[in-house]
Amino acid sequence: MPNLRALLVGVITADTPGAKDSVAIVRGLLPAQAQCSILTGLKATCDAIFSQLRQAAADSRAGDLFVFFFAGHGHPTTDLCEPDGYSEILDAHDGPILDDRLAEIWNTFEPGSNIVMISESCDAGSNHEVPPAILSTVPSVETTPRLEEKFASKWFGHQAATNFAPPACPPLLENTIS
Repeated sequence: MPNLRALLVGVITADTPGAKDSVAIVRGLLPAQAQCSILTGLKATCDAIFSQLRQAAADSRAGDLFVFFFAGHGHPTTDLCEPDGYSEILDAHDGPILDDRLAEIWNTFEPGSNIVMISESCDAGSNHEVPPAILSTVPSVETTPRLEEKFASKWFGHQAATNFAPPACPPLLENTIS
């Protein structure tokens, strides 16, 4: 039976005090049987995040679903090797997480496993860079600013291939996230 794993990260700063609440909301959307790792506050370091992501990749099997949720700051930086001239960065508690490093990790997941990345971060643009090896195996990749739409569309698309039930979005969530 496929596994559902998640890494939920909330980087709490004076500007992002709601990051921990966002993590709690997303945890509430996941089924009780989901294996979740949660990193918030001082625990949301680059090393801790990458360690959890590498472990998730090592544990992945075809048919599994992995959810990576990040709440915190993000920003672009100049990168002349990127088609758009920028790399996007998520700000961990102690430093940057570049989209290129995330793409390297996504590429180590077992073929046939499913990855959903949800980013609640400002100014990070396309921080979900998908490596060509993975992009060629999915029918489409789209971006939407609405957390519940992104999560639900990926979840419902995956539901047909697994025994996981889609989460019910609380009515309040639909009215509070834009």
